[in-house]
Amino acid sequence: MITFEEVHLLKQRSHHEADTRVVRHVSLSERPVVVDAMDTDIFVLLVYAFSKVAPANKWYKKIDKERYVDLGDVCRTYGKEVCDVMPAYHSLTQPPYKVGKVKPFKKMVTHNKFSLLSSAGILLSSLQQRENMLTFMQTLMYPGKDDEDYVETRIRMYIYRR
Repeated sequence: MITFEEVHLLKQRSHHEADTRVVRHVSLSERPVVVDAMDTDIFVLLVYAFSKVAPANKWYKKIDKERYVDLGDVCRTYGKEVCDVMPAYHSLTQPPYKVGKVKPFKKMVTHNKFSLLSSAGILLSSLQQRENMLTFMQTLMYPGKDDEDYVETRIRMYIYRR
C-alpha cells in the first residue's frame, strides 16, 4: 500500500511521466512489489531498473488476467547485457513500424545481436555505432539491402507499414 508520505515524495520529484513514477516507486520499496499495468513501457523500464538496482525483494509484473512474471527471473534468464539494451530495443520497436516486439526480440537474443544496441542513446555516436544500428534494423527488424543506408532502411520500413 502506498502511504501519503510516499505519494507526496513522488509528487516532489521531477518525474512527469507516469511510467517512470511507477518504476521509481517500485525501486524505493522495501517490500515485494506487484505491478498491475498492461503497458509494455513499464515492463521494459522495470526490467532495466531491476538489472541496475538488483533489489533484495521480489518485483512482479502482471502479464495477463492470471499470470505474473518475476522480473528477477527475467533478468537472470536474459542477462545484464540484454537488460541494459531493453530501453533502446523498445524505442526501436515502436510504431510506425509493423514488426511487433516479440519476433525481433527472440531473433536478437538467439543470434546474440543485443551488443549492436549497447551504445544506443549516446549523444555523439560514431560511424561504427551508426553502422551497428543499421545492422540491427536490417537483420532483426526488417531485412535491409546491402547498398542501403540507415535512412533508406527506415523510409522503406515506414512505407512497408502502409
